[in-house]
Amino acid sequence: MNKPSISFIIPYYKVELPLLARAITSILRLGQKADWEVWVINDGTPGHEAEDYLGSLDDPRIHYHVQPNLGLGGARNTGMEMAQKEYIQFLDADDFLFQKAFSQILDVLGEKHPDLLSFEFKKVYHTGLWDTNVPAWQTVFQGSGTDFMLKHNLYGSACGYVFKKSVLDGLRFTSGIYHEDEEFTPLLFLKARHVIITNLPAYAYFQRQYS
Repeated sequence: MNKPSISFIIPYYKVELPLLARAITSILRLGQKADWEVWVINDGTPGHEAEDYLGSLDDPRIHYHVQPNLGLGGARNTGMEMAQKEYIQFLDADDFLFQKAFSQILDVLGEKHPDLLSFEFKKVYHTGLWDTNVPAWQTVFQGSGTDFMLKHNLYGSACGYVFKKSVLDGLRFTSGIYHEDEEFTPLLFLKARHVIITNLPAYAYFQRQYS
């Protein structure tokens, strides 16, 4: 089984530093399970707080880029341009990854090499970092992205999928629109010929007041 190569892209816009640190720590906890890098895209947040924190980690795998505010889609587009690894995973700055479940995902990537793999979200309501037990899980679907959309509902959030950069073939988010994921994700599925849908609860989706 090969070790998967993955770029984590974190758009950062006026999120409290402890939440960004939690997201980064959840990636660091994956250890050597993958050949990974992180791109934190500062999408117009003033100050140097995040830059100073990331610099203090002294980890060459963690990169920081500053740009004018282009919105979530624009920040993700920048991250996709800069990503150097085979796979891409979006992670919002106030969310985090559950280590045990995401480690299982890395195993599937290394063994099956899908174009796209999906997993489930679990809502979290507190600002701490913790892990969750991995229940008995299964592959819900395996086939092309087109076949999946013909037979199943599609979850729009792009954070719920890890996918090969090569599958994009020029696909980008449309900047300046609301719910840009709902346009991007179906188009991504149309390009993916080998899709694996799992019920692994790997992504901690933070429920922020007034979000």
